[in-house]
Amino acid sequence: MYAVCYGVLRCRVSCGVSDGGRRTTDQMCCVNRWPCVLVVLSEQQAIIAQRQHEAQVVNARRKKFEDLIPVLGEAPIHAFCSAKWQERVEGLDTIGRLLRAKMHAKRVMGDDAGIAQHCQNVMKLLHRALDDKVTPVYFATIDLLNVTIENGLPSDTDFVRAQLKPILPGMLKWMAVKNSRVQEKTLRAFVDMAQHQKIGIAFIAPVALTPYPVRQGQSAPSERVVETRMTLLLGLLPIGKGDKFPVDPTMKLILPALSSGVEKTRNMGVAAAAEVYRHHGKAVPSYTRTLPADVLRKLDKKFVAIDKARDAAGTWGWVGVG
Repeated sequence: MYAVCYGVLRCRVSCGVSDGGRRTTDQMCCVNRWPCVLVVLSEQQAIIAQRQHEAQVVNARRKKFEDLIPVLGEAPIHAFCSAKWQERVEGLDTIGRLLRAKMHAKRVMGDDAGIAQHCQNVMKLLHRALDDKVTPVYFATIDLLNVTIENGLPSDTDFVRAQLKPILPGMLKWMAVKNSRVQEKTLRAFVDMAQHQKIGIAFIAPVALTPYPVRQGQSAPSERVVETRMTLLLGLLPIGKGDKFPVDPTMKLILPALSSGVEKTRNMGVAAAAEVYRHHGKAVPSYTRTLPADVLRKLDKKFVAIDKARDAAGTWGWVGVG
């Protein structure tokens, strides 16, 4: 048990505990004879208060997700609304297992409308789940996204892209988390979507080309954000044709990496610029002329190697997946 004495500033904090915490609230302060309010909380009361707070959080989450219950089921949604992250992970995993079985049945029956409805509700859940700050919950969210893309997409490509669109910015934010496993899992998800027939690089590329977020009071993006964006570009540039990654917005993202004081980031920028050069050729050097000499030497070496390979093949560049 513990006691807290609320008096004026000169009142001793020890007031009310010198005799083992048995003083009553109508006693006077031991120093100044001012009334004190003595608050005594037992460990059991603290636990009850904590449980009440958790119950309020869970109820608020359940209210937020109650519109998804008719389609996704009460038990997994309630699990996902738990205050314990392990139960939230289990809720997402359960929805994934149920989705596989339901989508198989709907495809057998030719129920494309039912598939679309289920897909729409799962995407709503994924969009909201991306706000969870716990890394294992994010992993489970991406796993459910992968299951949905593999098993639960309807035939309407425009509908699929419309459902995915709100999810992608949240995934892009997670790319900047300082966790290599998060980066790898997010990059793999972006690449898989870019190569999927119903999604494609034309839909994913604009997300990768989103301008850098800059915090208030700063003139440049953080090193972490630039590095992780280079990771994403290096994963996607080999997939798409040049028109999917126009030279101007792409090079504007790469230039901060080429100017970075961190060698790893600069090298990633050089590699990304080389990929853009494969698509756009002589248009690229006009963006790099003001860079430091050592960076220019690395770029020139890359560009010359690409030109030689092009000349040997008798063609310009290569064609990626549209």
